[in-house]
Amino acid sequence: MNIFILPPELNSEYASILLNEIRNNSDDIVIDAQNVKKIGGLCLQILISARKSGINILNPSKNFLDEAVLLGAEKILLEQQ
Repeated sequence: MNIFILPPELNSEYASILLNEIRNNSDDIVIDAQNVKKIGGLCLQILISARKSGINILNPSKNFLDEAVLLGAEKILLEQQ
């Protein structure tokens, strides 16, 4: 299993990196969100898609949790499969 550690800022510049990492490792990846401080809209969409395809997000930072709530995405981002 590959653990993909997210950076502090998930901005639009990072979206293509995130998407490629998930696409290339979708069968064997877990996303670690312990360092996240900010989530942009494009990365949010990618993370929601990843969750819907069964990829788990572990160790969400307080900022990740707060951003997820503000963006109305806490339920889909944080439920585990």
